[in-house]
Amino acid sequence: MLLCDFHIHTTYSDGSVELRKVIDLYGQAGFDVIAITDHVVNGDNAMGKLAHRFKYSVTVDNFDSYISHVKEEAKRAQDKYDMLVIPGIEITKNHLTSDNSAHMLIIDVQEFIPACISYEEIFLEARKQNALTIACHPHYMSAKSDRDTLFLWNN
Repeated sequence: MLLCDFHIHTTYSDGSVELRKVIDLYGQAGFDVIAITDHVVNGDNAMGKLAHRFKYSVTVDNFDSYISHVKEEAKRAQDKYDMLVIPGIEITKNHLTSDNSAHMLIIDVQEFIPACISYEEIFLEARKQNALTIACHPHYMSAKSDRDTLFLWNN
């Protein structure tokens, strides 16, 4: 069995721990695989603009350095801990109502994907990059939602 975590934030978005320290914490804890998935926040509303202003988002301007840093730390993690580190992002569409909000992980992303494009365009772009998409927080639903949620962690 592999010990994995595919939803990790660093100080590149809203995390409070720098990337190198995150790698060391997970490596020392014996993890086999992790994905660094800092937020890419939509900037088309007040919530998104605040996230960008306070640097709680990877942006098109710092994406290349973010990915380079994750890949650099991935090499160190492989050598030091025999741990696989995968670069990713969390597309974050925050709106005032939860019906219009969504978060999705893009694992093994290679090129910047903006959060301001449609969901369909995000999925198509991720597929074009051979990246994996995962719905974050699928249990966060409004009371009027009639969708079922499967909690794999509850067995």
